[in-house]
Amino acid sequence: MFFLDDGTSFDFGPPSGSIQTLSQKYFTGREVLSWLPGGHHSAKFGVEYTRTMADGVNGQDLQNVIVTTHPFFSLYGVNSFQIPQGIAFLNSGDNISRLRNNGISFFAQDDWLVVPSLTLSGGLRYDYDSRFDSRRNLAPRLGLAWSPDKKTVVRASWGLYYDRYRLGLAQPVRQLGGFNGTTVVELDYPRLANDSLIPFGGSIGAAAAQLMDPNFLNTQFAIPVGTLVTSGNIQGLTGMTPANFVTAVNAYLATLGTFSPVDFSPSTGFLRNDITGSFADAIQVSRPFRTPYNSTFTVGVQRELTPSLSVGISYIRRSIRDILGVRITNLDPASAAAGSPITTDGGPIQRVYGPWYDGKYSALVLTVNKRFSKHFQFQANYTYGRSTDNLLNSNLGLGVGTQGGGGVPTDNNNLEFDRGNSDLFVPHVFVASGVYELPLGFRVSSVVRATSGVYFSAAGSPTDYDGDGISSTRPPGTKRNQFRGPASANWDLRIEKAFHFADRFSLLPLVEFFNLTNQANPELVNNSWVSGAPVPDFGKVRVPLPGREIQFGLRLKF
Repeated sequence: MFFLDDGTSFDFGPPSGSIQTLSQKYFTGREVLSWLPGGHHSAKFGVEYTRTMADGVNGQDLQNVIVTTHPFFSLYGVNSFQIPQGIAFLNSGDNISRLRNNGISFFAQDDWLVVPSLTLSGGLRYDYDSRFDSRRNLAPRLGLAWSPDKKTVVRASWGLYYDRYRLGLAQPVRQLGGFNGTTVVELDYPRLANDSLIPFGGSIGAAAAQLMDPNFLNTQFAIPVGTLVTSGNIQGLTGMTPANFVTAVNAYLATLGTFSPVDFSPSTGFLRNDITGSFADAIQVSRPFRTPYNSTFTVGVQRELTPSLSVGISYIRRSIRDILGVRITNLDPASAAAGSPITTDGGPIQRVYGPWYDGKYSALVLTVNKRFSKHFQFQANYTYGRSTDNLLNSNLGLGVGTQGGGGVPTDNNNLEFDRGNSDLFVPHVFVASGVYELPLGFRVSSVVRATSGVYFSAAGSPTDYDGDGISSTRPPGTKRNQFRGPASANWDLRIEKAFHFADRFSLLPLVEFFNLTNQANPELVNNSWVSGAPVPDFGKVRVPLPGREIQFGLRLKF
């Protein structure tokens, strides 16, 4: 449910597409040959074969999206303007997915001890994948380890890494053996155009916007404004049968211009525009279907300060290319001005699964490690990073419902429009943990984690940026994941006492504290954007994570 006046939304009912099963099986065979020609070289050669199978039975993904305002909802409740949509299986077997893939890799590597303090390594790997265009999948690897003295080591590496094809992510792609879902989308008008707030091209709402009169059908057919109109009561309201009323409405709309025909929805009983024909049923596969890969460079220094204490600093940079996702490839740029889909080839819009997206990650990592001695051990690390991408669908999968639009970018003709901070990414992360053994068999262990806030996007009134008929709640003038939520901190603590008996048995009662300081860490923040501006408590915690929890336990060791 979307409220257009303040941008808020919420879901109720079972999750869409939640009824499904997926069985994945992997078979791998690997053979490695080592060659040691002398004291300075250590070479390896190998081959690896992987067979992947994924079989699924998928449930229909149908949902009813209510689009309204708070005043209208107060009047009409759930019988407000709505958009039933999703994925249906119209034929026997359409809900079955059967995906298969074969991969074979060849690799060679050599570690060369140049001098006692310096080791160089180099390797080459080729990954063939039966689903990808694998002709260019050569992956070189380089590395070094240098010890300028007995307490210091410098390590660096660079390599290309090609991804494995993940069949479970491609369940909606029929060309790859996925299910054969049919997109169904309709615009339903429980009270005619009275509360139709989205003037989709060719719809009753567009006619109301053109006439600047949301009650034009009420006036034409003498139906009181605000009356609930269904196929079951239309004859009592107008004296016409449902079929006759539909004929009369379509004839009247024809006098106003070019508008899509209407009928009564067999599922809801409301007057509707069925716009299913505007969507292509099958997600197609891009050709060439390139393999996702990343180029990763790391360099780091580790220094021993005492026999049990060391510190380190590392830098990581990763560039990720050809990330798989869905995109509409035949959307005409004129669609944005028209407010409804126009295709470059005159056919239905085509969603294509391919290597459209990319991202970058870089981080500086500081570490301290105290090995166990003198009754305690301790380790801590701090990471400062940056991560950006242009992939709106952060889970990398298509999902059962994305044939209805959920997986496509905000602007299909400008993928950079979604360039922003990566979903779930936090730039600052500090983690420390330790164990301390006390006299009389007591043992205390603890983990402390503190992070900066997660990035998020503002949410306001739905806007269709590219005219594909799929609206985004991101307000104009803002970027994806532009804002950062409140920081979080968590301290977990365990205290246990060991009782030894019968030589080989130990009984350990314990108490564990989770979020010991009862910190109100954020689970959901207020991202509402109203009338072109954030609400007063924008970015504040709306729903916190659970507070302090205490758990008692008993362990038996033998």
